[in-house]
Amino acid sequence: MARRSTQREKLQRPHGAGDRSATRCGNPISFEDDHFYRRTIMTRTTANPLASAMLPEGKEVVSKTSRENAKSTADRIVQELRTMALAAAEGAYLGGEEALCDRFAASAPTLRQAARLLEHEGVLKVKRGVRGGYYAVRPQIETITSIGGTYLRSAPHSMQDIAMVMRALTPLIVQLAIGSERIGEFAEFAAEAPGIPQMDYFEQESRFIRLLLELTGNSALQLMHAIFFQFGRTVPQHRTASSEAVESLRQLRVSMARALIEGDRAKATEIALERHRRIAAGIARNLAEDAVTRSIPAD
Repeated sequence: MARRSTQREKLQRPHGAGDRSATRCGNPISFEDDHFYRRTIMTRTTANPLASAMLPEGKEVVSKTSRENAKSTADRIVQELRTMALAAAEGAYLGGEEALCDRFAASAPTLRQAARLLEHEGVLKVKRGVRGGYYAVRPQIETITSIGGTYLRSAPHSMQDIAMVMRALTPLIVQLAIGSERIGEFAEFAAEAPGIPQMDYFEQESRFIRLLLELTGNSALQLMHAIFFQFGRTVPQHRTASSEAVESLRQLRVSMARALIEGDRAKATEIALERHRRIAAGIARNLAEDAVTRSIPAD
């Protein structure tokens, strides 16, 4: 007559000897890495403290260790998979889920956790279906600047901080732009006629800033300035700028474009700083009015 297994034998039974198996992306995993075993052990010891005395040595802290190991593995995959994606051409196929599980010696859930983080960064795209797999992509600056602008909007003293940084960066931006072979493209702005509608002014302003930053050839400056620009867009417009204020800023833009074309670095820098001062003052007013509006209780 077959002898019934004791509780101790059931708890100490090696992986594969029971009635349930576990795999990692289709491949058998070891007794030490069996998540089902760990979960079963913790359930039994929680329900029956006496069972903890029957655990193999070191299993008492398996739950905490399991979480730490999973996080460490996910962090490692994020680093390595990000490096793969950035080293590959945009749209390049990096591999299927099973192949990447084998490559990183990780479970499918852990790989997916890392992939979600990289998808959020904009360097990875996961496709499902017949041609599914992991593909390298490039982050879009709009996604990054939106997050950066929102972060600055939530930070204290952000307007003062941005103004200080822009005062420091403006001379460098002007210097790099003047040295570009494309400096003649500012002729369009130098010949701009007065009295344009406000909507056209803001569209032109956006194009002017974009061209200025493109001519610097510096991606770090482009990113930082784009984040600052996005910050300004997050501020509610409680008061429409007067036509006089808009025209004044337009004239400064025309003068700056002419100074850039003429290669007058000092004059272009001076005008740029004045433009930043006026724009920052307008944003600060809107921030102050927004704070007052939010402090008034609703009827």
